[in-house]
Amino acid sequence: YVHKLGGALVPTFTAMIVSKLLKDHLPTYVDLAFTSEMERSLDEIATGELDSQSYLKSIYFGTNGLQENVKRQEKKIDPETSREIQLAGLEGLSFRVGRYGAYVCRTQDGVEQCASLQDSVAPADITAAEANKLIDQKISGADALGKDPKTGLPIYVLTGRYGPYVQLGDDEPKRTSIPAGMAMEDVDMEKAQFLLSLPKELGEHPGLQKPIKLGIGRFGPYVVSDGDFRSIPKAQPIFDVDLAFALNLFAQPKKGRGGAAPLKDLGPHPLSGDKIQIFNGKYGLYIKCGKVNASIPDDLEAEQVTLEKAIEFLEPKMKVKGSKKDGKKAAKGKKAKAVAPVEEAPAKPAKSTAKAVKPAAKSPIKAVAAPAKKVAKKMPVKKGKAEPTKASKSARP
Repeated sequence: YVHKLGGALVPTFTAMIVSKLLKDHLPTYVDLAFTSEMERSLDEIATGELDSQSYLKSIYFGTNGLQENVKRQEKKIDPETSREIQLAGLEGLSFRVGRYGAYVCRTQDGVEQCASLQDSVAPADITAAEANKLIDQKISGADALGKDPKTGLPIYVLTGRYGPYVQLGDDEPKRTSIPAGMAMEDVDMEKAQFLLSLPKELGEHPGLQKPIKLGIGRFGPYVVSDGDFRSIPKAQPIFDVDLAFALNLFAQPKKGRGGAAPLKDLGPHPLSGDKIQIFNGKYGLYIKCGKVNASIPDDLEAEQVTLEKAIEFLEPKMKVKGSKKDGKKAAKGKKAKAVAPVEEAPAKPAKSTAKAVKPAAKSPIKAVAAPAKKVAKKMPVKKGKAEPTKASKSARP
């Protein structure tokens, strides 16, 4: 219904026609008083003064509810006039909305002629001259530029919802958009054939060993190789893009979202199996293998780096990373061995010393050291007998 233009929301033709339909047949719902009352009711629902279910039922059901109003008015709505709008100052032109978007029509010599409007065109910006030009282009576009020498089918230059385009044939036609900034009048037979040949192969990427293709997409002309898309600058005519120009684009760091594409794929590492690839980074060329990166000397180009050299550059980095992992595993193993016997050691001696005190002197010193002092305090000790004293002395550390 709207397009964002800078900081403003601009209504589309669909928004204008829906607004007109509501004003003509359901005026209550586009009235300012209805909006004000709804806001007040929503505030009451928020504060708990009004039940939301009851309010919704009153809006939708009942003799004056939305459901009943639609039933009463739908028979009065004419499908043709309901999707049409007249703009002030553009008399003689009818703007409509259909299945494929907005379009403009005029009647000339008793015949109605129409042309599609681009989605980006705002109702407030279109002029009578622009609307008539679109219709004239549609009429003249019906005359083919000529016939394609390969297929024998006619080639047209037309305009549609997404802008001007060239078309090959009438039944199940092939279409290609005309690049932005290029006027329909400037498209001749040679350029139309070139555009209809897209996407076309320019050659092979020497590093990736994959074909490079040229095409036009939603965001304009581009080149692509092995899933890596690069946009063609607006100042560069698509008709002059060749293999050398495409390779120069791929050699530059990739801009925008997503990771950069590799300059060269050397194959898998013989030990880890990870791909070894060459990238162009912030600080120059580097090799990437899994999670390990290694810089390439400044005196070497990407084409000069072989698989053997890449493995040589990666080896020190991979050794350091491997030793760190081994150190961590060893540390974990040592901790496990030291902790395991601690829990079991005090269990048996504690049980035996609690039951009897007499064998304490024969027991190992470590096992009875703690309870020996308690026994000496509890047992009645007669003067002259030194047995408990010896035990207590022997229990001292």
